[in-house]
Amino acid sequence: MSDIVDWTPHESALWWTCNYVRDLTRFDRLPQAVRVPFALQLDQGEFVYQSGTYERSWFGAAGDGSYRSSWLVAGAFSPLGIGLGALTLGASAALNSSRKAQATQNATAMWRPLDSGTIYISTHGYYLENYSGLLPFGYNGHISAGIIGPGQLQFNVMMADGSQQRFAVSTNWAELIFVNWALRHCPNHPQMQNLGWLPREFIERIRYAGFWTKSSLPELM
Repeated sequence: MSDIVDWTPHESALWWTCNYVRDLTRFDRLPQAVRVPFALQLDQGEFVYQSGTYERSWFGAAGDGSYRSSWLVAGAFSPLGIGLGALTLGASAALNSSRKAQATQNATAMWRPLDSGTIYISTHGYYLENYSGLLPFGYNGHISAGIIGPGQLQFNVMMADGSQQRFAVSTNWAELIFVNWALRHCPNHPQMQNLGWLPREFIERIRYAGFWTKSSLPELM
């Protein structure tokens, strides 16, 4: 890509991803491997070829709506204590109301920030490295996936215990992860048609910058 155009890191990742998809689908050619400081776990012939930062969210409920009530009573046997007792009872009611509201919110399924760190994309999946360690995700464990915005991937995963969990990952390499999964496990995905996985703004920017014929987009179309 030309140095004259002020490309964003995400646009540079999209350009790289388009070239990657062309090389893979037309010539069965993979990029070069990069070294990583951990043992790969998804396949014997696996290797990592891209990395970047990520933020991940989880959709679900953080509780069942239950909470423990608290009752505070102070100095109930003196004239002054009666007033204090009323104050503490009022404070207890406010505390319990706050706990109930928090418990209700926890029991409501919603998007909740989960973690962030470094993401490594491999030939068979990707790895999330964060404060709790290294988490491998194989493409074959994804039940469904889709691009919900530029650099944003939403997906459902089958967990080891048999449950399904929904996540969303924000990263410059979201589109790369999506096409890797779709090409292998869901080639008829609607977003694979007519470059639906690419942001319209990016395609128009390529046209406006005069790079259409230099890009891999005509071949992908």
